[in-house]
Amino acid sequence: MDWDGLYLWAREWGIQPGQFWDMTLSEWWCEWESKAAHRTGQYAGKLTRSDVDDLLDWVKSDAS
Repeated sequence: MDWDGLYLWAREWGIQPGQFWDMTLSEWWCEWESKAAHRTGQYAGKLTRSDVDDLLDWVKSDAS
C-alpha cells in the first residue's frame, strides 16, 4: 500500500495531516470519487491512476 501517495493526494485536496490519519479508506475513496477520479495527467506524489485502480481491486477482493 502506497500510504505516501494516498497522503499526498489528501494533502492536495486540502486535508490536514491529522485529518488524513483519522480517515478510513472508505472516506478516502469518497474524496477520490468527488475530487480526482476524472483527472488525467496530473497526480500527487508518485501515485498513478493505475496504482489507484490496483488499490481499488485490492480493497474489493483482499481487504475483507
